[in-house]
Amino acid sequence: MRYCIVLFLVLLSLFAQAQENYSTLIRKAVENKKKAKDSIAYLHALGLYEDAFARFPDSIDQFSRYNASILAYKLNNKDKAFTYLSALAKKETDWKTYPAWNYIIRDYASEEYKDLIGDPRWQILKSDAIKNKDRFYIQLKVKEDEFFSIEPTNLDKFQDEKSLYEKIKNFNPYKAKKNQDYSISFKINDSTKTSFFIHLPKNYNPHKKYPLLFFLHGAVRSNALIDYQFADWNLGGWNRYYTKYAEQNDVILVFPKGSRQYNWMTSNEGFFMIPEMLESIKKAVNVDDNKVFISGHSNGGTGSFSYLMKQPTQFAGFYGFNTYPKIFTGGTFVENIKNRSFINF
Repeated sequence: MRYCIVLFLVLLSLFAQAQENYSTLIRKAVENKKKAKDSIAYLHALGLYEDAFARFPDSIDQFSRYNASILAYKLNNKDKAFTYLSALAKKETDWKTYPAWNYIIRDYASEEYKDLIGDPRWQILKSDAIKNKDRFYIQLKVKEDEFFSIEPTNLDKFQDEKSLYEKIKNFNPYKAKKNQDYSISFKINDSTKTSFFIHLPKNYNPHKKYPLLFFLHGAVRSNALIDYQFADWNLGGWNRYYTKYAEQNDVILVFPKGSRQYNWMTSNEGFFMIPEMLESIKKAVNVDDNKVFISGHSNGGTGSFSYLMKQPTQFAGFYGFNTYPKIFTGGTFVENIKNRSFINF
């Protein structure tokens, strides 16, 4: 028995060490890539990536493949650059991290790989990436349609007022959801759209009302609108604490995406977004009207304070982290905060 325990601990230690070693090698590779100024330094950084790939093939991430392709390109090793790029172009979206195909077809890819554009392999590469992109957007639309799917309302069969009243009073249009995470498109105007990411409680029950928390991101002046979002962008890192406590307390999390022009702090043009997103969400999932909250970090916390002052009706509480509670547009309507709370850290 003691031998089995020791063996188990040794194997567990080796597994943990393997994970740590891949991360350590990649971290060193990233640091060396940032500092690299000549071909010798590029070659050293690429060697660190390739060592990590060879030793831990099951741990390879697409961002590291992208970095390896850049280093190979800088070293004028076109064959190796295409090897890494081909792996990215063909990789299906895993719905957690940045889409691999976007490294190939984004606007500045032609500048990053300008000496590869004339190679016939680039057109094959781009074709594969576009196919993956098209599949991605089709799947994104399917998931969004499923999110907004509700039970049909059929009231024609009720002949008397009492039965009709009871049906309307007890009607619940909400359905169970196939996924826990959704990226939802949001129309700003006829030519502009953004997205919000919504994370449901693990065992979401359409017959139960749930509290909901908006988390507003900061740095609105340097952010850009985007068509889609992923779990890793919103649920990990610093936000992991929101995720942890939301899961413990069955709270729906919503992460909107703003920009310099359309946001919740410096511009009235985007102030409508959060209330309209909430209205849209309530059509699809069962939200407790008395437990809708807004939080945010930095500019997002200032945005939370702005809703408290200017449009508090739909929300029960407001929270700000590392923020500056100030109204940048319009007046400061102190009367609005009498029956609301703002907690600022």
